[in-house]
Amino acid sequence: MIKIPLHVLTHNAANFEGVEPVTFLEMPDTDIMRFPAEVKYALRAQLVDGGVLVEGRVETSIVAQCGRCLIEFERPIVNAEICHFYETPSKDMLDVTDDIREDIVLAIPYNPLCDDECKGLCPDCGVNLNEKDCGCQEKRRNDSLWKDLDDLKFEK
Repeated sequence: MIKIPLHVLTHNAANFEGVEPVTFLEMPDTDIMRFPAEVKYALRAQLVDGGVLVEGRVETSIVAQCGRCLIEFERPIVNAEICHFYETPSKDMLDVTDDIREDIVLAIPYNPLCDDECKGLCPDCGVNLNEKDCGCQEKRRNDSLWKDLDDLKFEK
């Protein structure tokens, strides 16, 4: 749990750093994604008019299966633009756990890719096109039902 003691806050930013276990995310490991590392955070909190401003960075990493080629890879997950405003709380501790958890979960890609340029798998033979060219694409192009239309030449 990430809690900020309000009695130490002033109008100057106070730094809060720490590490939370991966269970903090409340996301179970699956066949296509797991979280091998703890969650690290570095936050700055300060009193502002009407409340408390919390800014900072949170990071962890994922091991995921690429959405195109199905190869397993590891990638850092970082949200360096955390910014939350809390109206002046009535308690002595400000619990930012849920908001920080949401910030890191929202930084996880919906369709993780091993590389932005990943070519994926051939839909015909299943070869990983990042490793070798199978020739199926050329064959598909020549056997296409649309080949006659694709070969039409128009005069200008």
